[in-house]
Amino acid sequence: MKRTNYGDLVRYECNCDKCQHGCKVMPAYLLPQDLEGYLQKLIPREGVSTAMWIKYNSVDDLLASEGGLIKMIDRRTGAVTEARVPTLVPASRDDGSCVHYQDGRCGVHKHSPTGCKMFNACAVDTRDEELAKQYQIQLMQMWMNHSTGKASEEEEFYCRLWEILWDRGMRRENVEEITDRYKEGVA
Repeated sequence: MKRTNYGDLVRYECNCDKCQHGCKVMPAYLLPQDLEGYLQKLIPREGVSTAMWIKYNSVDDLLASEGGLIKMIDRRTGAVTEARVPTLVPASRDDGSCVHYQDGRCGVHKHSPTGCKMFNACAVDTRDEELAKQYQIQLMQMWMNHSTGKASEEEEFYCRLWEILWDRGMRRENVEEITDRYKEGVA
């Protein structure tokens, strides 16, 4: 098992059946900072709308996901609420596998989404679980920034791309079902 550091994120690279299971049933989410490498294209320059960029660049390998269900606790009242955090995810084939997964290998391994880098069935680490929570908070904050006009160019591109894909019907809406299938395969 190989270990690679990505800032705070440690990726353990393993090719066992358990670790490949996620590639077969649940391609994971991208963060805004993943887009440039993943799409192998530059984020649009100022004055170029996301819609215009999409018109001239293919995004067939992405879906707008409704996002995983997360629980939030109001520190003042202790009330627990649930919310979904919309995310961009690699598209899936009809069998549920990631469009980049072929012959037991990832076709975009070097630029794979943070969500893929983070999950490894053989090397469960509580530190990675904490990072996952931080990433979810980061994504929630991004959507709040987007709604108030305070998003960075990178965040705005991510949100607009998600909105355009969702509106075009390029969606992943069965997140809970996919998550359950993933959990069954790594148990």
